[in-house]
Order: sequence, then C-alpha cells, then structure tokens
Amino acid sequence: RLVSEMLQRYMPQDGTLLEVGPGGGRWTEFLLARSRRLILVDVAQRCLELCRDRFNGDSRLHFWLVKPGSDSFIARAAVPDGSVDAVWSYDAFVHINPTDIAVYLGDFARILRPGGVGVIHHTGRSPSDVDYAEAFRSQMNARFFAHLLANHGLELIEQNDALVHKPGDVITVFRKPAQRR
Repeated sequence: RLVSEMLQRYMPQDGTLLEVGPGGGRWTEFLLARSRRLILVDVAQRCLELCRDRFNGDSRLHFWLVKPGSDSFIARAAVPDGSVDAVWSYDAFVHINPTDIAVYLGDFARILRPGGVGVIHHTGRSPSDVDYAEAFRSQMNARFFAHLLANHGLELIEQNDALVHKPGDVITVFRKPAQRR
C-alpha cells in the first residue's frame, strides 16, 4: 500500500528524485524504476556504498554524503536550486533531531522545482507519549513538522498515519508552491 498510495502517487515518472537515508536501497529500487535521475543522500558512507553495489553503478544514480553541522546538508554543487521534482524519505527522519529536520526542509525548499513534492516519514507523537531515548527516535510530532514546513514556505498536502509501520509515526506530504506570474 505504501508504494501504491504514496510512492507511485507522488513520485513522478521520469523525474529527478532525491532520497534521504536510502539504507540498503529498500525504497531506492522503486524510486529508480520511476526516475530519470535519482540522487541518494545519506550521513553514512556505507549506505551509499551498499546502494552503489546493489544497483551495479546504474548511471541514473548520484550520491551525496551529508556533512552534519552545517547550515545546509545538500550543497548546491551536488544539487542545484530548483532541480528536483520530488523528495522521498522513509524511516530516516524518525531518527533526525528537529533542528536538523529544519535544515533539511530548508534544503528541500531550495532544491525542489516549483510544484515539486516531498514525502517524509517521521515520528508523530510528543516525547511524553513514547520512550524515544531507548528507540533513538526524534522528538518530533505532526503539528511541529507542519510548522517547520510553513517556516520554509512549503505547503502541507497531507499527513497520513495509516500507512506507517510503527503506530504514532506520520508520513507528511508537502509541495513547493508554484511560482506566481
């Protein structure tokens, strides 16, 4: 259902897509089938190497190692302004702290084309609801994620809690507004 109701619905066919936190390429496989160009972004070099090996150096794949602690995680040299049609991340943002999520959203606002979309899976409960420290989960909730989107000029499309594998998580879908004429 996640593939048909989120990935296929929001990730355009033959577009330039960006995946944050591909791990071993579970979702990369589906994204690659839809993309003309797929950029994989991760904080772990090993994950990028696993994807490079798994997909046999597919020429549509491009890789960017994130360097935490900067004002931008995705450099213009790697991904130019307005060059991405859609962003996907599943099961990575549940481990990213709110400050870094805000940095990523700023990057998405810069790299998405007008009308481009993002689909991000993240935690959806307040820290008091679950023991996040034991599970290494982010202290994020759906309302604050929506607030961060608005701060970066991104429009909320939907927040879905029915398609996640862990109760309390959320998939947030957003769009970069089309340019006004």
